Amino acid sequence: MSVGSFQKKVADETLHRDKLRNLNTKELQRQSQIITSKQLKNNESYIAFVFGLVGVIFTLFPAGIEVQMQIWYILSTLISGILGYYFSVKASRLNQKYFRQYRLKVHLKITQLALYFSAFAIFGSIIMTMFTLSLYF
Repeated sequence: MSVGSFQKKVADETLHRDKLRNLNTKELQRQSQIITSKQLKNNESYIAFVFGLVGVIFTLFPAGIEVQMQIWYILSTLISGILGYYFSVKASRLNQKYFRQYRLKVHLKITQLALYFSAFAIFGSIIMTMFTLSLYF
């Protein structure tokens, strides 16, 4: 492989990467224009994110074993995880509707993060419940 052919390949890859970047920026501009013109909103994603974050805080907060063994702590963690999951599924369905109509998704990363947080909160509350039950029985 000569130096000239290597430089040509580098130039071709750079040109290809620039074309992809331009297409991506054009697509993002198109999506933002549609979102502003149609006034599309997905508030459920923010609600799901808050519930998921509260569940994660309850799960990871070092409250001590005395507090984490109490039923109100476990239930609040489980309920916030379930509500976060419910609202994230609702937000995902709204994103699917927007994708079918306009080929865009609103707040996709926040919705995914809310789903992960909610799953973590549900899993954490189940672990706390199993640990508490193993202490009593």
